[in-house]
Amino acid sequence: MPLTDAKLRALYGKPYFGKTELSDRDGLSARVTERGTISWQYRYRWQGKAARLKIGRYPDLKLADARALIPAIRGALERNEHPRVFWDKLHQKHDVTLKQCCEHFREHHLPKLRPRTVMLYEHTMQRYFEPLFIGIPVEQIPFSSWLEWFDKIGKKKPKNAGHLLRRLKSILSFCIRRNLIGGSPVLQLRTEDVGSQPERGTRVLTMRELAQIWIAFEQSRASRGLKLAAKLVILLGCRSGEALGAQWSEFNMEEQIWTVPAARAKCGAPIRRPIPGRVMMLLQEAAARSRLKGGPVCRSPVNPKKSLSSASLIQLAERVRDKLDLPYWRMHDMRRTLSTRLSEERVMPQVTEKMLGHRMAGVMAIYNLHDWTNEQREAYELWDKKLMEAVKSLQELKI
Repeated sequence: MPLTDAKLRALYGKPYFGKTELSDRDGLSARVTERGTISWQYRYRWQGKAARLKIGRYPDLKLADARALIPAIRGALERNEHPRVFWDKLHQKHDVTLKQCCEHFREHHLPKLRPRTVMLYEHTMQRYFEPLFIGIPVEQIPFSSWLEWFDKIGKKKPKNAGHLLRRLKSILSFCIRRNLIGGSPVLQLRTEDVGSQPERGTRVLTMRELAQIWIAFEQSRASRGLKLAAKLVILLGCRSGEALGAQWSEFNMEEQIWTVPAARAKCGAPIRRPIPGRVMMLLQEAAARSRLKGGPVCRSPVNPKKSLSSASLIQLAERVRDKLDLPYWRMHDMRRTLSTRLSEERVMPQVTEKMLGHRMAGVMAIYNLHDWTNEQREAYELWDKKLMEAVKSLQELKI
C-alpha cells in the first residue's frame, strides 16, 4: 500500500519498532530507524543483483518530491547508466550561499505568488536572510549556528521566529528540488522548536491609536509615494499590495472610481471602490508633482517608472511602530479597524465587505454583483470624518 504524508508525520521523530522498510511504489521505499529517522531509498537491480540507492531524508524531502525523482533514476537505468553514478553527478556539492538561494527563489518562484506573499518574502529575505552567514555555503552552516540565531530571535519575538523558519524552509526546499543545494540541517527544525505558531489577527485600533499612527506617518522621513501608500491603506481599507501596485490607469478621476484589476486582486475578481474626497485630493497632489504620465501611483524615489518595493511599507510600519508606545499592530490591522469601527456606526456588512475587497458569501457571490458604490462612498466619508476628528483632537492636546 502506498505511503501517505499523514503516516510519515505520525512516524517521524518518534520511537518505532515496526517494519524497517516501508514500501511506496515504483521502487521507492522509506527506511525507518528505532528513533523515528526516515530515509528515502530507491530499490533497483544492477547486473542481476538487488541494490538500494539512498536519495534523501524526510522531511527535508517530502513524499511528493521523492516520488518525482524516481523517473529520472529509472531513465538512467534504461540508458545502462549506474544509478549511483547518475545520482553523484546530479548532486555534486555546490558552494551556494544563503543569499544565492534567496536570489534563485526570487527569480524562479516569487513571481508565481500573490502580491502580498511576494511582499512578505521580499521583506524577510532583504532584512533577515541575505545579510546572514555571508560567504558561507548554506550546506556548511552548522545546525548549532542556525539554532543560536533562531533562539536569539525567539526569546524576544517567538511568533517572528516561527514565521522566519517557515519562510526559510520554503526557500531552501525549493532550492533542493531544483538541485541548487543538496540539503541543510536547519530543515530538521520545527516551528515549536524555535518560536510559536501564528495567531489569527484580532487587533482593532482605537481612533486615538489610529490618529497617532497617521500623524507618525505624516512626520516620518519616508518618500511621498510611500506616505501615499500608507494613507491609502488607512483611508480605503485596501490591501498593502493593492496600494503599492496601483497604476494611474486604474483610476477614473471623472467618475471617481478606483478599479483594482482581477490580476492584482486577491479575490480573483475586479474590485471597484469610490474615491472619497481626501483620497481624491491626495491623488491630485501626487499627479501634479509627477513629471511622468501614467505608470505607478506610488512611485519609487530611485526609479520613478517603477512601483515601490514590496517590503517598503512593512519597513515603514516597523520604524513608526518602534517610535510609538502602542500595543503591537501591523498594516493589515487597518482593514479590520475600518470594518469594525464602521460597523459600530451601523454601516451594513455587505458595504464594508466591498470596501475591503472581499467576495460576497454564499448565494450572494453568484447572484448579487452590485458594488454598493454610493453606500461605499458615504461610508468612506464617514470614516474620513471620524479619523480627522481624532487627528485634530490629538494635535490640539499636544499644542
